[in-house]
Amino acid sequence: MISLGIDFGTSNSAAAVIQNGTAVDITFDGNSFFPTCLYRRKRGGYKVGFDAIRSYMEDNVGQRSNFERRSLGRSIDMEIIPGESVATQLGIKEEAMTVSVPVHTVVDTASKGRFFKSLKTALRYPSLTQVTVFDETVAVFRLLEQFFRAIKKAAEKQMKDTAADIVIGMPVIIEQTPKLKRHYERVITVAARESGFREVSFAMEPVAAAKECSRSLSDGTALVFDFGGGTLDLSVLRIVSHDVEVLANRGLLLGGDDYDKEIQKLIHPLLGKGSFTRSIGGVHRDMPAVIFDKLLTLDGILELSHASYDTILKEIKFSCENSEAGIALYRLVKENYGYPFLRACESAKMHLSKELSAPFSCSFGESRIHRMIERHEFEHAIAESLTDIAGVIRAVLSDAHVTADDIDSVIPVGGSTQVPAVQKILADIFGEQRMKHVDLYTSISRGLAAIAQERYGVMAQGLQ
Repeated sequence: MISLGIDFGTSNSAAAVIQNGTAVDITFDGNSFFPTCLYRRKRGGYKVGFDAIRSYMEDNVGQRSNFERRSLGRSIDMEIIPGESVATQLGIKEEAMTVSVPVHTVVDTASKGRFFKSLKTALRYPSLTQVTVFDETVAVFRLLEQFFRAIKKAAEKQMKDTAADIVIGMPVIIEQTPKLKRHYERVITVAARESGFREVSFAMEPVAAAKECSRSLSDGTALVFDFGGGTLDLSVLRIVSHDVEVLANRGLLLGGDDYDKEIQKLIHPLLGKGSFTRSIGGVHRDMPAVIFDKLLTLDGILELSHASYDTILKEIKFSCENSEAGIALYRLVKENYGYPFLRACESAKMHLSKELSAPFSCSFGESRIHRMIERHEFEHAIAESLTDIAGVIRAVLSDAHVTADDIDSVIPVGGSTQVPAVQKILADIFGEQRMKHVDLYTSISRGLAAIAQERYGVMAQGLQ
């Protein structure tokens, strides 16, 4: 039996196992990590990771939505009190009466499946325990279960052994909020055990990264700077003979998804933001702010495709001052180009980590939007968050009762650490020479695997 370390991330997830004293990455489609995406076909099962993206794109992108009103086969009783004029017209008394109201829902009959992105963020909301998938109510843990099933299957196929026990990473900000921590542990534990794992436990993500890196570091004090898709987690640790002692932890609800949204906001004028529409009566109206708020997330874009937004979207399509932008927005929403749009924004952000400007280009059927994005535009957009990052670094050093000069090694992990403005903050505070180069996407999962080996290795050997 083997024990796994699993880095369940907002954007990407990874898993590893210790074999003969060395961390081995579990591969998915030939990669050491996979996108944390899930797709449920209307007719068929779940797809995970790269397969989820491929299936969703093939099934839905470019397809028009078609919403129909359907009865749910039940009614609810509502108590109403008719006003004086209504009561007079109907010849009834002005007193409370109970009315049975049929319950309906609106269904997109053209949709072939439901796509989920950044599901880890759902664990921030203890009240969110279930979601609607077509006509079915599904518990959130059932969705997460699909990820753990996929990881277990991949690990057992690769290692030719039973994956029995796991240690899963936990963001610092979740660990430090008791209510969120209990919810996070409860939902993930149920999901993992339902997928077939025997023992489930947790470890803080930056501590796991330090565990992986400690084997190659000299004794001293280290700062782990874990900046992923959903959170920024920092730990100050003391490393002695490859053992890790935590001195302080801090976290921010800030991640790469937030930076993607800043890129999206730069693109919104190409979709009509700042323009006006003309109503049937010829009155000029500003483009509704709610449209652009919802464009920031895939769920929001899917909501815009709902029949309730048809009137405003058609008004935008036919009377937007910027006609090309209005048509592009309509096609983006109504023809299911939301995910390609979000991926193009993310791609532009990643390109800006290497170049001073990035081309943004995305097509929605016959419509195409394009512009160059300059790095200085992006850095201006994220300036407030950069101040927050510098502040939380100072705070965690203070919590640990150390100064920047006391830090011997800085360990940056997570894809968002590649943003040049973020790298500059670390270099300005600690100096380039103390920055360690580690694998951004697998250091945490490898460290979690080492912790899993320590916790479950003896147990597994006894059961073999």
